[in-house]
Amino acid sequence: MTFSERLRNHLTQCGVSRYEIAKRSQGCLSQSHLSQFMQGKRGLSLRKLDVLVSIIERAVSSRQ
Repeated sequence: MTFSERLRNHLTQCGVSRYEIAKRSQGCLSQSHLSQFMQGKRGLSLRKLDVLVSIIERAVSSRQ
């Protein structure tokens, strides 16, 4: 399983909507970009990956 596939799985499991991720990213990630990433049509830059992983980590830690 690739890193992108694992990240897509974590995004699905963390329970945060694409809208909420876009909102929390403060303009770094759009819903459209996230949708294309989730469909495997587009990749993410390192900056966007950093932002996305940070959002996922906060979502997971707040649920524990």
